[in-house]
Amino acid sequence: MHNLRRCFAVALLVISGSSMHAQYDGTAAAKQAFQDGEKASESGRYTAAIADYKKAISLDPNFMEAHQRYLQARIMEPAGPELDLMSSGKKLSPKQQEDLTAAQNKAADDVILEYKSLIKQYPDKAIYPWALGQVYNEKNPLTEEEYCQQSIHIDSHFSPGYQCLAAIASLRGDDKAAIDYERKVMELDPNNADAIANYVYFLRNDPAAFKPAVMDYIRKFPDSSNSAQMLYSYGAKLKDDASKIEIFEQLRKQFPPDKFTGSQQGVSALFGIYDRSDPPKAQALAHELLGVDPKDNALLADVAYADSMAKAEQKVKDHKPADALAILQTVKSPFPRQFSMDRKDLLEARALDLENRTQDAYSSLLAIYVKHPTDEIRTAVDEYGAKLGKKKQEVEAAIWSAIEMNSTPEIPFTLKKFTDGSEVSLADYKGRVVIVDFWFPNCGPCRESFPFLQQLASKYKEKGVDVLAINATEGQEAFVLPFLKSTGYSFIPLRSNFEWAHTVYSINSFPTTFFIGGDKRVYFKTFVSDQDQERTAELELDLLLAHRGQ
Repeated sequence: MHNLRRCFAVALLVISGSSMHAQYDGTAAAKQAFQDGEKASESGRYTAAIADYKKAISLDPNFMEAHQRYLQARIMEPAGPELDLMSSGKKLSPKQQEDLTAAQNKAADDVILEYKSLIKQYPDKAIYPWALGQVYNEKNPLTEEEYCQQSIHIDSHFSPGYQCLAAIASLRGDDKAAIDYERKVMELDPNNADAIANYVYFLRNDPAAFKPAVMDYIRKFPDSSNSAQMLYSYGAKLKDDASKIEIFEQLRKQFPPDKFTGSQQGVSALFGIYDRSDPPKAQALAHELLGVDPKDNALLADVAYADSMAKAEQKVKDHKPADALAILQTVKSPFPRQFSMDRKDLLEARALDLENRTQDAYSSLLAIYVKHPTDEIRTAVDEYGAKLGKKKQEVEAAIWSAIEMNSTPEIPFTLKKFTDGSEVSLADYKGRVVIVDFWFPNCGPCRESFPFLQQLASKYKEKGVDVLAINATEGQEAFVLPFLKSTGYSFIPLRSNFEWAHTVYSINSFPTTFFIGGDKRVYFKTFVSDQDQERTAELELDLLLAHRGQ
């Protein structure tokens, strides 16, 4: 029962969202007790939260989210400071890890016994086997599946049971079965916007079906937050900036960003696209949005960034590099999302060059490139290098030297393949570049990153790159091969567990991906989740392949 915060976060995202099943949303009195539990949980007072959630359940036994949060609080309560230490990214000592695992296992065993007793006491209540299934969401989804099947046998109209089964089918990569289960949820409540949204979501891997389904949903539910979220998801999957701009502009006009989370995500992405392609548009967009919501911290950061960059660029145009550099020293990345700072870094280099500090411009960009390579930074490095009289081979050597200095020794391992049980060691890949990816089937970000990793695997396989996908959750082993087979991913799947990944490789979040060179040194730690990151990964692999024999 490791890392329960992640476990339940996945369960709550995939399986529910209480409004999807209105009849299981809780009575007014139950909701009040539930809110008390939420406040207690947020402040880490799990004992008080448990009492409040249990009260909510006693007031309405069918209150789905109260069961989920009660189970979560029960399992988190005894872990105490170890869980907080782990969540902060710090490495637990072997004794702390042992105590954490024992405490969570004991709490899980207790709550399992409690719900088994409730199932016997109330054999006609579908909510109890369903709730018990949630305990196994990460530990053993096959057992979760059995309990969710039991819930719909008790009540064939119990929509959360079908929702649960859809999520488990998705773990296998069986989108057809998942869609069938989602269709059943819609049949049970044909006017439920949330249920229909979940059905549309499962079409996301079929572009031909996904776009018309999204647009049809928006027509039917023009005021739904799901409409904004789905339109953002559709736009984010598009590959070219022009298409993304079209969708994100539609999104912000149709769904005000101050009211819809999906639209907030869309305008953040739109700001980033405009920042690199048309900075005045990015600046105008930031000011327009801030006019609607003048206290929004993210928008304030966008405006501060855009205005400062515009001023610094004007100073460079006016041949006042010192003034430009003074402004650029105050420029910070827009908050809170990840944001490319290439534009700022390139402008800073231009200002340095104008001050006849070309060596500083070259050195600063080279230091940036070796940590996060992009085509734009590399072009500028080459240009300033040439201006300093450096040959291209000289620049290449300087880049590789800096990358080598930042590298670390490999951590050797020998693990078993899922396919035939044979052992695989890093030593087996000497002379080849290895992508080592830590994941598990019920990890949403892992599954989002896999299409990009697969494109890298396909492009670089014949050039000398292999992908080792290390599953770090024992309870989900039964889903590894079905998922990889149904999706067509060609990674080499290896067996592991969270304790090994955490202790040996200091893994605290998923996915975590390492690029290991032919000399078996670790050169890059990355996360590939979009086209820009995929391009950076290609540049990193190209560097490792070019120097794998050194």
